[in-house]
Amino acid sequence: MRQRRNSYRVYQTSIANNENSETVLEDPVDTPEVPPPANPRVPSKPRSDDNWRTNRAVQSAKRAAAKATAERDTVANDAAKILDKLTQAKARVKEVEHQQFMERKDARTTAIKTEEEHKFALSELTEKYFSQIEQAQASVDVETTKRITEEELRIKSDQKHATKLRKERSFFSDKLLNEQTKLTKERISQEAVIDHMRDQWKLKLAATRLKAETAKIVENVKVMKKLKKKDNKLAFAFSENKKR
Repeated sequence: MRQRRNSYRVYQTSIANNENSETVLEDPVDTPEVPPPANPRVPSKPRSDDNWRTNRAVQSAKRAAAKATAERDTVANDAAKILDKLTQAKARVKEVEHQQFMERKDARTTAIKTEEEHKFALSELTEKYFSQIEQAQASVDVETTKRITEEELRIKSDQKHATKLRKERSFFSDKLLNEQTKLTKERISQEAVIDHMRDQWKLKLAATRLKAETAKIVENVKVMKKLKKKDNKLAFAFSENKKR
């Protein structure tokens, strides 16, 4: 750019000097006649315009100035177009970043909501399980009390059947123990099922989070590749403009 400015200044100076020379040369001046050479080999031809070299130089300088002006306008137009494309690319990058932020925000909100729903469902199942256990224990206590009372009445009413009553009492005691053992086993199995369901839910939640994060990473890589291609195109355009 500095060389162009200096050349343009030199060009303007040369034009001014040529104009001054033209104005000086246009005045009619009586020049003395030069005698022809002694032995001329080729006779000199008279010219209609004595300032033809100056005029030719002026026309050449004007053509060079017009060409430089056209090149300057072309470069200015190209620079304006490139700046416009760069502004559009920056706006697109900001839009993509905002979209990614909103997607991450929505994904996080959905994950939190799903986790709260799972916690609520798990708490309901736990409450239902403990209520069923309490109801079973209450029914067993009532039945046990009822049967013990009946056995006591039988013992009091008939002493003759003491042996039989002892056997029945032992029988019912064993049955009650078996029922309590069965309930204990059922409780343990239900707790194991709940633990297994909780572990499965945790694994599914972890897999869902991993899948969402993988999809986000893939999308970010795609967006970065697109942006890199655009940057390469812009760099290539800048290099081409510099070469021009």
